[in-house]
Parts: sequence; structure tokens; C-alpha cells
Amino acid sequence: MKLNLINENTYKRAEYLSHYLHNAKIVISTTVDIDVSRFLKGTKEHGYRFYPAFLYVVTKIVNAHEEFRMGYSPEGRVGIWDEVCPSYIIFHPDDETLTRIFTPWQDDFHSFYRAAVSDMDKYESYRGFSIADVPPNIFDVSCVPWTRYRSLDFHVFDDGTYLAPVITWGKFEADLGGKVVMPLSLQIHHAAADGFHVGRFF
Repeated sequence: MKLNLINENTYKRAEYLSHYLHNAKIVISTTVDIDVSRFLKGTKEHGYRFYPAFLYVVTKIVNAHEEFRMGYSPEGRVGIWDEVCPSYIIFHPDDETLTRIFTPWQDDFHSFYRAAVSDMDKYESYRGFSIADVPPNIFDVSCVPWTRYRSLDFHVFDDGTYLAPVITWGKFEADLGGKVVMPLSLQIHHAAADGFHVGRFF
């Protein structure tokens, strides 16, 4: 993994980056209903688990666009990672706790899927908020499979400079037209992305 530092004199969104990091710290949060009918049918037909399969899709999209791969050097300089990996939640129903784990990114679906399933199974009995040695090139993913929500906001109470996307999805269900729809939420700092980039994600 490599963080490519931004040159504030040549970076195309330098003015926006500076404004939204220093003058108006704004976070964009959007929820969209997406049609997962074909995706759900395909995962069932091939025996894939939905969570790790959809985790691949989300991570593939995030890695395709630099605005979703922004982060900081140890000195606090902004840069763009050459690739990021998902930091995601596994839920423990026996004691209703969760653990944050991560899976290194692999562009090949089967390789990533196998690794994610292995990580989920490996830490199924682990208790604690987070496993050790989470790398810096991560973005946050979670799932709320119990709730068919219409809107979702996470408020990150730092100094207003968190640049990585926060992505969540909820319970899917059939709509009146027979399609299976699922709420998908994206939260991203305005310094990293504008409405255009949010639209491109969806």
C-alpha cells in the first residue's frame, strides 16, 4: 500500500479540499434504495454468502475512484491511497456485541470472497471491538440487516477531518413491483467528494 501525497498547487480539487477541511466542515450523507434482485438471485444460485459478496462490490467501487481512497500520512498530510481495504463489522448474536475486522483488497472476486469468508469465520468467536494491526488504508463498512431504514447518519466526532467513506446497508425486502430493494448509505466528507462523486458511487 502506498499513500500518494497531494500537491496542493496542482491537485484539481485543492481549493475545495482546503475550504471544506478548514472553513466549512461538511459531511455528505445519502441513502439510496438499490435493486439487488439479480445480485441476490445470483448469490443464492452459486452458494455465495450475501455479506462478503456485496462487500466485494462496494470495495471494488471504492477502489475505482480516488475520492474514496483519501487519507493522511503520519505527519498529517493528505494523500490518496493506491488501494484501500474494507474495515467491517461482524456481529455476535450470542452476546449482542460486534468486532471490527478487515480483509486486504484483492481485485479478483473469488480470491477476495474466500479471504473475507475466512476472516469472518476466523473471528466469529473473537470478543473485543477491534482486532489488532488494522492498517491505515481502510474505509468503514457496516450492515444493519434487521432494519429497512430510509435514512442513516453516523456522526464522526473528531476534528472534522475524517476523509474515508462510511458505507452501510440495511435489510432488503420486496417492493410493490416485486423487485428486491435494499437501502445503501454513503457518508463522505465534502473535502473528498461532491454530489457528482456521490452519484457516481451509486
